Amino acid sequence: DPTFETVSTDLVADTSPQLGGDLDANGNNIAVDGGNNVTIGNNGRLRLGASNALDVYSTGSNGFVENTSGSLNISTVSGAVDINKSSAEYMGRFLVDGAVELYHDNVKKFETRSDGVTVQSSGSSHGINVKHSNGNVVASMHNKGSGDEGYLVLYDAGEVPTITADA
Repeated sequence: DPTFETVSTDLVADTSPQLGGDLDANGNNIAVDGGNNVTIGNNGRLRLGASNALDVYSTGSNGFVENTSGSLNISTVSGAVDINKSSAEYMGRFLVDGAVELYHDNVKKFETRSDGVTVQSSGSSHGINVKHSNGNVVASMHNKGSGDEGYLVLYDAGEVPTITADA
């Protein structure tokens, strides 16, 4: 067969080897030197685990990490686990032995602390609403104006204020 006359059997020199089946590494690691990549096209998956329980893939529009067994754990021994819009804009931070911080448009709005939580806002129209599962507001705290003073309102089932307390 003339097709096989041009096949290179030198796997080191062959820059485009093709496989007809699965690659068995025979218990060895597959190493990629720095500056090189492993590229998987859209909808192709990096499948990990004996039962392919963890997939990492891209559809071209969205990226996914999909775990089909047990828990998906993300851990670090120092610093934080950050969720970013880009490398310069936080969406959420989970600090080791510390706070959980949630951001809106890269501005911290919610933070857990050792003594409770902090909700941060700015401007003249900000506050917190506590809603029932039916959507009704059952309590709210709002700023009165441009300063730090505020007020607390508790509602009954009909969303009629029942208690109002000025700061």
